[in-house]
Amino acid sequence: MEAIIKPFFSPLLPLALAVALNMTAEKYTPLKKRLLALIVSAAAFFILYGICAMHAPAAKLLAGMNSPFVPVITFLVFPALFMPRNRYYNFFLAFPALVLVSAAVSVFLQYKAIPSGEKNYYWFLVPSEMLLAGVASFLILMEPLMSLGRYRALVRFTAFLVLMYGGFAFRQNYLYYKEMLSRRKNYTSGILNLSETSPVMSAKGDGNYAYFPSAPCRFSSDGGYIQGCNMEMAQRFLQLNFLKVSRGEVAEMQFMSKILAASTLFMIFTFVFARWFCGWICPLSFIGDMADRIRRIFNMPHLKPSDPVKLGYIFSGAGLAALGLTLAKCYPHIDENGKFMGCKIPLYPFCKICPGQQVCPVMSAGLSQYPPLPGWEWVFGTYRIGVVLMLAFFIATFAIGRRLWCYFCPMGMISGIFNRGGMMVLRKETLKCTRCGVCNEVCPMHIDYVRSEMKATDVSTYSCLLCLKCVQKCPQDSCLSLEFAGRKITESRFK
Repeated sequence: MEAIIKPFFSPLLPLALAVALNMTAEKYTPLKKRLLALIVSAAAFFILYGICAMHAPAAKLLAGMNSPFVPVITFLVFPALFMPRNRYYNFFLAFPALVLVSAAVSVFLQYKAIPSGEKNYYWFLVPSEMLLAGVASFLILMEPLMSLGRYRALVRFTAFLVLMYGGFAFRQNYLYYKEMLSRRKNYTSGILNLSETSPVMSAKGDGNYAYFPSAPCRFSSDGGYIQGCNMEMAQRFLQLNFLKVSRGEVAEMQFMSKILAASTLFMIFTFVFARWFCGWICPLSFIGDMADRIRRIFNMPHLKPSDPVKLGYIFSGAGLAALGLTLAKCYPHIDENGKFMGCKIPLYPFCKICPGQQVCPVMSAGLSQYPPLPGWEWVFGTYRIGVVLMLAFFIATFAIGRRLWCYFCPMGMISGIFNRGGMMVLRKETLKCTRCGVCNEVCPMHIDYVRSEMKATDVSTYSCLLCLKCVQKCPQDSCLSLEFAGRKITESRFK
């Protein structure tokens, strides 16, 4: 039975379906042809998956890629995106409604299974698959009732709650919750060891690494966390001991297999959704947006950076990321005193200085969870000073601008690579464009290309967050639109 279920958790399944839909995306392609393409691509996927699963190394890689997000994308998100908004779509909405009810029932049953002598409140005891399906179902049901702007705000707020507080609010089951408590017997406020942390989004507690294009820091108040950002994944990869890999040592080979699987999963998600996660999901940008809203309440002007300033941000962020990754590469070579060439190096050098490690614990559990500053022994005091400077820089970029931090953020830089050539496309009907400049005015990244380009219809850019504010505010009907796998998802409507 498990062998039959596993392929449905593989990210290669929605990728195959998205590619098939993209190949049959012509305007006049018959519906029968599109359905046939989906059936053929799904059949080909299951056959190839079965063949690969017969070989142990490939089976490990495939199992490591499995994620509870995949069934949600395949059976909820994709139909919600591709089904035309007609009476059949209203019938489809009964499915997410049923899923939402099932999620509530699942929580009730988990509580009912708790031994009678230990009845108490343990937040939401719900398997990851059901939790994600419930959240997605709620958002799908709300979409027809809201404008694009209000819906984006709802998605962002919901994602913020799940990602920021999910580390301690959601548990697989009662035993999982008790196991978390046992990890924290020697709890010290503000200090968190890696051995005390555990991802809450692993399918059935399988321990897979599941890095997504935008996720919060792994450090939260009680040791549970939603899987960390892609920079953590990159540092893990560089800390591999390739000498041990070449010798075929089992532990290192297993670690490498998990990292490669997580990297493949991340690349698939990024190819399919591009930088959409930055505009709709990222909790750090949500915090920044709150600072931006406060600035607007006080009617304070914001900085509109010039192109050289934008490039300066990009190269500075890339330089800091490169430094962190270089130090991560040095970490496996530390001596018995925890030093490399006389310097103490953290396990995840970039994470130690990232504002997320300071902001996320405070947002989730208050000022008492602000981590202590690194000692002067860490790279000759660089980290102690750098932590303060980076936090001040993070706050300032959102206080004086709108999304200046997003130019600097290495996580977004990686996702931006797929803004061109991926499944998400920002499309423009050039004949309808009057170059009024509204798109540039509302763009939080101050991108002028959407306004100025009058030849190409694909106006996706590297820095675009796909927040769709330009589509929402464009005064020309059908001038701007978002396409996903060749299908128009939403377009500008003047009201």
